[in-house]
Formats: sequence, C-alpha cells, structure tokens
Amino acid sequence: MICPRCGKRNPEKAVTCQECGLKIGTICPRCRAYNKIGQAKCVNCNLTLIRFCPKCKAANFPNATHCRKCGTEILKKAPKKPTSPATSPEKTQPEGIEPAPQPAQIEKKEEIIEERREELVQPQPETTPESEPAATAHPLSEAQHEEVEKEIPQESTKKDFSRVEAGMFLEQVLTRSNRGFLIDISGADGIGKSTIISNLAKNITDRKFIWLVGNSEPNHSKFPYSFFRDMLRSLFNVPILIENKDELRKNIVKAVEVSLDISDKKIINTVCKLLLNEYEKNAADIEQNSAEINDMIEKIIMGLAAKSAIALVAEDFEYIDKASFDCIKHLLRKGFLDGTNFLFLNHSNAANFSKFFPEEIASNKYLMLVIKPSEKEELNAILMSMMNNQDVLPENVKQKMLIRSKGIPVFLEQALWFMFQVGALYTEPQGEEHAIRFNPKAVDIEIPGDLTELLNKRFDIIEKAIPAVDKVIFAAAAFGYKFPPFVVQQAVGIEDQQANEIFQLLINSGIFSVVDA
Repeated sequence: MICPRCGKRNPEKAVTCQECGLKIGTICPRCRAYNKIGQAKCVNCNLTLIRFCPKCKAANFPNATHCRKCGTEILKKAPKKPTSPATSPEKTQPEGIEPAPQPAQIEKKEEIIEERREELVQPQPETTPESEPAATAHPLSEAQHEEVEKEIPQESTKKDFSRVEAGMFLEQVLTRSNRGFLIDISGADGIGKSTIISNLAKNITDRKFIWLVGNSEPNHSKFPYSFFRDMLRSLFNVPILIENKDELRKNIVKAVEVSLDISDKKIINTVCKLLLNEYEKNAADIEQNSAEINDMIEKIIMGLAAKSAIALVAEDFEYIDKASFDCIKHLLRKGFLDGTNFLFLNHSNAANFSKFFPEEIASNKYLMLVIKPSEKEELNAILMSMMNNQDVLPENVKQKMLIRSKGIPVFLEQALWFMFQVGALYTEPQGEEHAIRFNPKAVDIEIPGDLTELLNKRFDIIEKAIPAVDKVIFAAAAFGYKFPPFVVQQAVGIEDQQANEIFQLLINSGIFSVVDA
C-alpha cells in the first residue's frame, strides 16, 4: 500500500501511513473487515461505507440523502413496489440495516439487554441510491483522499484507554465536534468510569452542557422508566420518600413552566404522574401509557436542548429497564444526536452495543471506549489524589496496595478506608484542616489480596462494632443506591439512638454517604 501523500510503502492492511500518519485504510464497523480508503462498500459484508455524489464526486456519509457540497439528491425513498419489471432487485431493496447477528454470550447481568436484542435494532426508511457505487475503491487524489478520511467511519470507534487518556479524548470530542455522538464507555467495576464522566463535566469550559444523569440498578430493571425517573427526580429535586405531594406538585409545575417554558398541561400532568407515583400500582398501567410518557420525556429533553447542548448519561446501562431503553430509542429516532448532544452508555462488561442501534448511528455516531486497568504511574497519582496529595504512606505499604489493586482504583479507596478502620491511618487537626497521619506501628500491616476479601474484612470490623449493622445494610440495599433512612430504620425495627449510631458508623466508614440532605 503506497501512501498518496509521501510515497511510503506500507504493509498490505495498514490503516495509517507509517511515515506521515495519513489514513490509508479503514475497518468496517459491521464485520471489522479491512477496506482501502475510498472503498464505497465493504469488500466482505457489502455495507455502504461512503457514498460519492454522481455529479461532483464529493464524499458523503453512507446515509446522506443529499450531497453536502452541491446538494444533489443521492439517496431517496424507494417506491413500495418496483415501477418497472426490469428494475434490478438490488435497486429496490432497503439500504437500512439487516437484523443484527445473535450477540455472543455476554455476562449474565447483560441478559436484560440480550432479551430485547431484536427490539433494539430499528430498520431505517427504505431508500434507493441515485447512483450505486461499485464495491471497489475509487482512485483518489491526495486532497480527495484526506476528504474521504474525514467522512468514513474510522477504526478508532473502538479503543482501549487509560482513565487519563479517556478524559482527554472525550474532552476533545465534546468541545470540538460539530455533531453528536453515542459514547459507549465500558470497563471493570471500580475502574473509574463514573469518575471520568464527572471530571469531564467539571473540566469542560469551552462549551456549555446540561448534564442529565440517571442510574439503572439490578433490582429496578423490571420497573418501567426507573432510569428516567431517577434522572427526572434529580432534575426536579424530587425526594425518594414523598411526604407532601401537593407541595411537590407545585414545585414540579413551576419548574416545568418557568425553567423549561413548557405550558402544555398534558406534558405537565404526565411529569407529575410519573414522579409522584400516580399511575396505577402496576407496571402494565405505565406501559399502556408509554406513548405519552415518551412524548413528555422528549419534550423536556429537547426543550433543554434548545437552551444548551445536552449530555445524557446512562449509568450502569446493562441494568436499564425496558421502558427506558425504548424511550432512548425514541429520542434517537426524534433526532437527539442531530445537533451537538451526546448520549453516554456507561457499563461494566466490554459488550458492543452498537448492533442494538440503527446503522446510521452505529456507523457514524458511535464511539466505543474500553477503560483498561491503570498503570502504576497513574495509580500512584490516583492514590495521591485520594489522600489530598499527602504522601504519608511508607513505600512498602504503598507498593503493596498498588500491586494488589491490579490496576483497579476502587481497591485503593477501600484499602485506605480499611487502614483508617484498623488505626493504621488517622487524622489530626492542622490549622483549619486535618492532616492524614500514618501510625508507625502499622508498617507491616497486611492488606487483603483482592477486593472481595478486602470488603469482607471491612464489614467484619463494622459488624463487630454494632451487630445489627448488617440488617441495616441489607434493608438499605433493597432500595438501591438511594434510600430514606427513616424507612430503613422502621423496616429493621431499631430505636432512634441505635439507628443514629449505625448510620453514623456507616457514613464514617465510607459505606454510606449523605445525599438529598
């Protein structure tokens, strides 16, 4: 493969020139086959990679209906029936995606997504090209070569990143891109995917975003719209435990009418019904009203998008409920990514969800980032950040923590909490702040070998302090990530004083944290 820019001879299936870095090949986003740059269709699966205008020869996205340079129509809707018996069948078949192949067996917790595989893949409108390009590469000039490079799907739609690399890459995407993307972020539990997102929200100053974050949980996956309820509760400051429904209703109505400029009574009523649990107490009633709920969510999110770009974050996406998943598809069909809005799918296992979305998104608007375990230098920086840059750990203790973490930052966090619990670390006043100190007697402290063992050790210490603490933890876990303390106390059947002692112990131990305070 000879580079048209510098003349360097490259290996046969090189993606970029080894000499000057010019893109000289691409990987098909569907079947991962190698194609020469300028290839109109994949040589292996025949997927349209790029569409050339028959008039000016400019390169266009495969699903573009009109040439971006001269405006010529290059893709139009096909008639329901061929207008002439002589018309080639290839000219009348839809250009949309084919049914996705059965995904490889993902981890067990991805079964929620797997069950809805066929529902996720939405066929695109039937179209037919004005000029069907041959499945061979066009001879390109250097200028055309670089133009095509910008238009076709790139191999970098999937790449392994460190936390730092992912943050830098995403910051560039969100601040420099003139179009929206679906961004898939995966990695092991505790590797720091949510931290990447939260840091991104803090660091971006060049472009204004409204960040909408919702959590999905295993025990809520059967509850319709649990993801969007969580997101909307945060948006409208609705607590988990609803006590004064009338006052909350007034606050929600005011927020929708004043902040979002939405006066549609049906939309306002639907928001209130969903957040105040006024639908019938069964999933079927909510599902029967899914059209009006989807319309309400669309109006709210698109209303916000009219004021600022939106970054919609789906945490723990592998646990998302069916109704919320369908609503996300609804938003995509309504053009959520047409502007500079972004959708983040954050999940644990490195599963490729692109096959669940329309081809236009999978090919042109889908970025897949796999977060790899942190290297020693990055881990050390993370550890220092956790300790407010107070380097007080003996070198042997620090090295033991870094090695046993296996590159997973949450292990370092839990190891620090463990050392506080056993007295190896403590704090003392220093001016207006507190300094972290290491107990010299703990220099030979034994750090558990993996995260599970470490957590078990921590819970053993807590349970010995107050035996009833395990009941509180189990009762709180039934609610998910957030819970009302009073209800948990009532469920466990403990008095106020004991409840306060347990909650304070769990907060001080880093097991619970206070929200909605």
